[in-house]
Amino acid sequence: MHALVREIQEELDYDLPAGIASGQVTIVKFLATALAPALAHGRFRLHFFRVDLKAPPAFTADSGEIMDTFWETPQQLLSRFHEGDALMVPPLLWLLENLSRDPQGYDFGDLSPRFDEDFLVASREATHGYNSSSTRPNFPERRST
Repeated sequence: MHALVREIQEELDYDLPAGIASGQVTIVKFLATALAPALAHGRFRLHFFRVDLKAPPAFTADSGEIMDTFWETPQQLLSRFHEGDALMVPPLLWLLENLSRDPQGYDFGDLSPRFDEDFLVASREATHGYNSSSTRPNFPERRST
């Protein structure tokens, strides 16, 4: 929860604990995790949370991290992706698909795809209809001497 509070403060200049205390924030719940695909050079585990608000607050987005802010439903975001009007990283796509099926849902668990990375090549579809994939070089492991 500390990371969530810190990131919301840093990225949106919004004080989540103050929002909870004032009643502006009505729900904070865990949504899901996802391991970044093998295509990512630095893999990490993403943690998604649901923060329900009484009304949209005025955010001040960190322009060094965020290009634009707007309010849309999961269905609207997926529609923009499928129409080719938005790029989307796979973990966000997986989460939005779950929220589209269950708009009030939470705790979707681990959304990471299940496959054997030693035998299958991961692919991604950042732009709807265009899949890309990459492989890791098959170099011998370095051994220290």
